[in-house]
Amino acid sequence: MKLQHIAIENYKGLANASSKLDDFSCVIGENNAGKSTLLQSVLLLINGTKLSSHEYFDPKQEILITGSFSGLTGDVLERIGEENKKKIEKYVTDTSITLARRYAIDGTSKLRIVAKIPSELKYRDEKIEEAFKGKKGK
Repeated sequence: MKLQHIAIENYKGLANASSKLDDFSCVIGENNAGKSTLLQSVLLLINGTKLSSHEYFDPKQEILITGSFSGLTGDVLERIGEENKKKIEKYVTDTSITLARRYAIDGTSKLRIVAKIPSELKYRDEKIEEAFKGKKGK
């Protein structure tokens, strides 16, 4: 499995940054350009360590770190265990998955899977429930 893209919003000196990653990526730049912050954001995406208020670019806004992973083959999914495999395999598209970790203002975070949902209103849960409201049967 390989991290192919990372996007960071509101973390330390990075108000809004993203980077495509290859098999070998070199991060270069001047002092205080955000090189270490970029690498730290990868660890935060994976580990979800609690943050303090001084780590927010804007302390009134949440932090969002999104990572796109590729190479989720059947072999990789087998190694994460049957229970975890059942949870995520429906979100894997062409051996890829996108995860997002959102940090609330209090420093706690939640990891979510980014999945496509239908953009048309008629396919949303509210409209489907409305269409079947009061109907009996299966």
